[in-house]
Amino acid sequence: MNKKTAIKFYIFVMSIVIILSVIFLILINPLKAATYYYISGPLNSLSSWRTGSNGTGSSPTAFSGNHTFIIWNSLGGSISPTLTGVWNFGGAGTTNLQIGTTTGSASLTIGGITGGTLNLQGNAVLLVGATSGTIAKKLSISSNGLLNITSSAVTPLRVYNNATLTIASSAFPSSNQVQLNTGSYVQWAQTSGTINIWEMTYQNMIISGGGIKQHNGTGTLRINGQLQMLSSALRMSNNTGAVLRLSGTITGSAPIQTSNSNLTIDGSGAFGTIYFANGNTAMSIRNLTINRTGLGTITLGTNLTVNGTTNFSNGVINLNNNTLTFNAALTLPASLSNGYFIGSRNSSIVIGGTGNITNNLLMSTATLTTSSLANLTMNRANRTLTIGNPLRIWGELTATTGTIACGNNVTIKAD
Repeated sequence: MNKKTAIKFYIFVMSIVIILSVIFLILINPLKAATYYYISGPLNSLSSWRTGSNGTGSSPTAFSGNHTFIIWNSLGGSISPTLTGVWNFGGAGTTNLQIGTTTGSASLTIGGITGGTLNLQGNAVLLVGATSGTIAKKLSISSNGLLNITSSAVTPLRVYNNATLTIASSAFPSSNQVQLNTGSYVQWAQTSGTINIWEMTYQNMIISGGGIKQHNGTGTLRINGQLQMLSSALRMSNNTGAVLRLSGTITGSAPIQTSNSNLTIDGSGAFGTIYFANGNTAMSIRNLTINRTGLGTITLGTNLTVNGTTNFSNGVINLNNNTLTFNAALTLPASLSNGYFIGSRNSSIVIGGTGNITNNLLMSTATLTTSSLANLTMNRANRTLTIGNPLRIWGELTATTGTIACGNNVTIKAD
């Protein structure tokens, strides 16, 4: 091969390489062109956005079209811009606003000292976090901020893994506009008033601020993961068909305010300590379902009365020096391998009202203290409570009506 032919062959090969490289880049990159917010500048100004993640490149001509606008600090570390003024985002095409990336942390706050409004319109979608990755991201709607969603996209607000949506405003999107993905958090952070929160399935929920966060629906509000009760209160719905279903864990000492609705605690493993306070009812709920597998322990932080049916099939209830009252049909664990009560010298159980009692009362066998009660009261006509294993009573054993079948398991203690 002579020199001229070799040069032609080299040019041909390089042309093929360039063509293949272009095809490869098309295949591996998103269909939507990416535009980046780079460190500073008003969010609602086109000049604050660049096609290069390092602040280079051109600015977009509009906040619309088939583009993804990404808030991300490519130099490393987090970035936390605040939206003041009005930002109309979306229009023709499908336009995404993404907070953070798979590996990049970011936060967006709507509403500064002078307020702020994000109008999500057209077919726009707001992504809090990326579809993969565990780096924390956050969207905060401050007390004087507004996220106004008129977008026709399906669930235009999407919260992803380890991303937090914090809502401190009294006006916020409706639940059918929101998609809460695995590992996401919603923080209800209003400082005052009674706020009707979304009736839906949450992955994790944080209750903070002041006032009352209220479930006001007729269906089920479920939390699959953490319920962090930092401050304020979470009020149960007052509808008899409504259910508060806690399938994960609970932390914090802020109370759940009781109402004439139903509480279900399921899932597995240690649950945590749950505190109650007067809501629409005085420390009482309608129906209680406990189905915590693996002998997961639920610790009472306060007294509680169950006026409806109790179905305690699996788990451990630590009375924790409180009084638990049952006023209707009561199903207890079938065996110690299913569940039992942890007592103490200051804990009490009261059985009143009417209804069948299924299975025996079983106490923890760990220590003499955990198998103890201060008082056991039976006041249910024509029904029998059977004590299924050793129980020590340090106060009063009372059978006003009905029968307590001790079976040589009860010891009355004075010291």
